[in-house]
Amino acid sequence: MNWDNAQAWADKANKNKRHNEPKWIWGCGLNLDFDGDLLTISSRFYQQSEDIFDGSVSFFLDDGMEVFRREFNSRDIDILKKDVEEYVQSVIDHIEQLLRKNMDVFIGPLPQLL
Repeated sequence: MNWDNAQAWADKANKNKRHNEPKWIWGCGLNLDFDGDLLTISSRFYQQSEDIFDGSVSFFLDDGMEVFRREFNSRDIDILKKDVEEYVQSVIDHIEQLLRKNMDVFIGPLPQLL
């Protein structure tokens, strides 16, 4: 397969995929990847009157479904930064623990060796 054929194949393979859905991508040397994001973290904070920063952090699955959201507000932007970063990291840590603990649910039983 040459580069032009590979690109045409990837375009066809990805035609009906949503924005955040994993996609087929050809790299140099014609290596083929199927890559994408599973979880998106999105946040927005506004500076309200009296220097209060108010906003939220949301976690979305790749299809845009909001899984959970947490509100924050702080008078100190450095405390806001610390609180938000600690919260996001704790969510990531918990997700990793749950995935490791329940790996068989995601990968299924291992095939039997002959």
